[in-house]
Amino acid sequence: VTFTIQNTGPVDLTLDSLPLVLGGPDTGEFSIQLQPISPVAGSGTTTFIIRFTPTSAGLKTVTISLANSDSDEDPYNLTLTGTGVNPPVAGPITDLNLTGNTVTILTDSNGTVLVNYVINSSGGKLTITIPAGTLALDEYGNPIDTITITILDDVPPPPPGLNIILPAFSISPSPCSFTPPITITLHYNDGDIPPGVDETSLKIGYYNEATGEWEVLEGIVNPVTNTITITRGSFSVYSLAYTTTTDSPSNNPPADQNDNDYQAPANPTTLAPTVPPTVPSAPLTTSTASRLAMSWWLITVIAVAGLAVIFLLLRQIKKM
Repeated sequence: VTFTIQNTGPVDLTLDSLPLVLGGPDTGEFSIQLQPISPVAGSGTTTFIIRFTPTSAGLKTVTISLANSDSDEDPYNLTLTGTGVNPPVAGPITDLNLTGNTVTILTDSNGTVLVNYVINSSGGKLTITIPAGTLALDEYGNPIDTITITILDDVPPPPPGLNIILPAFSISPSPCSFTPPITITLHYNDGDIPPGVDETSLKIGYYNEATGEWEVLEGIVNPVTNTITITRGSFSVYSLAYTTTTDSPSNNPPADQNDNDYQAPANPTTLAPTVPPTVPSAPLTTSTASRLAMSWWLITVIAVAGLAVIFLLLRQIKKM
């Protein structure tokens, strides 16, 4: 607290009891940070500063006696009182509403958390642990004094191979920073795990607001307490998650690939030579058979006529 001594007269005011000394039962709870200056010129001022730093709860009192050259206010006696209070005791903050849960945390002007906090969401599915001494700042470098937890049943779709187990938890302010990183724990029931998923392979899905993509965070899975825990230096959207293996690509060329672009496999299969198939003769039609029969008849007539001519020639020769 700053006190000002003002000289309203035309002549100097002399302060005879410098340096000031505190008196009373609680001098250890107060201290003088700045001493006044003497003399104080006419119409001038001087100041002194007293700091109150209680070490325990309750009413504290000190006195100051200021001897001076003002005949009707010598000495000037001052009594100071202050009340010390115990700092809040850290403990779980439970039974918040389903959405828009806001809790106040105690930080100093620099953003240092003054007490230990364990913050549980509604239903106990999410726990945030912030130790005293953590530096908690929002994106503008201001101390964080409130934390909001919102339960989400609808989130952006994850990439192939990553599966999100709802609900997800949006924690704000975001972005922000915690130094050192704080602890975030997700709780689950056995029924939350899909059939065929190994409990020890559970992960935490983290929605990166800067990229608009889900990312996988490896956490510490405790099958006894049904929890998975990570340390983080900021808030965002978090959810239980697990990964699955996507099908490997086919060795066949894509359907829209040109023949010229196709590359043979590294170990081509040797193909045996093939024998051209025997093409069977087409069956004879009626017209074809008639033409063949007529041809044979003509051949026969010509042959008989030829033989007759030869016979006649031979007979003519004999007569000669």
